[in-house]
Order: sequence, then C-alpha cells, then structure tokens
Amino acid sequence: MYGSDEYFILLERNFKIKYGDINLENLHALNRHREKRNRQAIKAYLKLQFKRAKQLQKEVKRIDTILLELEKSRAINKKKGFHYYLE
Repeated sequence: MYGSDEYFILLERNFKIKYGDINLENLHALNRHREKRNRQAIKAYLKLQFKRAKQLQKEVKRIDTILLELEKSRAINKKKGFHYYLE
C-alpha cells in the first residue's frame, strides 16, 4: 500500500482536508505562506505578544512537516513515474 499511487493521492487529499487553510497545490505559495507566518511571528515577539507568536511558530512547523511529506511522496512518484504503467 505504501508505494501505490492511491496512497499518495490519499495522503495529499488528507493534507488538504487537515490543513484546509493552506494552499497545497503550489509549493511556491506554500513557501511564501511559511515565510509570511515567520515574519508575523517575529513581529509578534517584538511586540511581546507571546501567545500569538507561539501559534504562528506552530503553523510554521506544521508547514515544514507538510513540505517534507509532500517532497517524499513526490520523489517516490517521480521514481515510479506514470510511464512505467503504459506497457
């Protein structure tokens, strides 16, 4: 099951359900969202808004986790590739 296409389709679909507020279609947008949250966290720390800053840092860590999982799934899909099934 781990190496199948269905697994990775379900994985990305589950990410979309779990992290619905984050755009997972575009890695550039995901990185931009991460950088934006990082800047907001730094500003919150400077304004001594520690609770808000911790929430933003959690979101940045969550995005890092998403990026790692997406990179793993896409790397495995690249190795297998669609063209292997055309025989």
